[in-house]
Order: sequence, then structure tokens, then C-alpha cells
Amino acid sequence: MFWEKIRHLFQLLSSYMVRKMAVVLVAFMLGMSNVILEEDRMVNDTRAVLEQQEETPDDDLLDAAFYEDLC
Repeated sequence: MFWEKIRHLFQLLSSYMVRKMAVVLVAFMLGMSNVILEEDRMVNDTRAVLEQQEETPDDDLLDAAFYEDLC
């Protein structure tokens, strides 16, 4: 009777550990798949890259307004 309870407890514990290890393995595989997919997207990225450049005027407007106030 005692050994049957121990055996049953061991089977429950082993099946629990197998399920948890499977979940961890699946999560790891999904994470690695996402990393590989993201790297592949970065290498084969065909989208046009747009850069916004700030246009600065030749003369500073604040200096011009200050100069006009003095005259």
C-alpha cells in the first residue's frame, strides 16, 4: 500500500515535470524563431528609409527682429 502511494506520487510528479519542461522548451523555440525572423527582416529590409533633416535658415529670425527694433 505504501509503495503504491509512493509510485503514484512519483508518476504525478514526473508527469508534472515533463509538462513544465515541454512548456519551457516551446517558449524557448518560439523566442528563437522570433529572433531569427527579426534578423531576417533586418537583413532583407527593402523598405525605403526616410530621414528627416531639419532645415535651418541662413539668417536667424530672432537676430533680424532685434536689429529692426533698434533702427
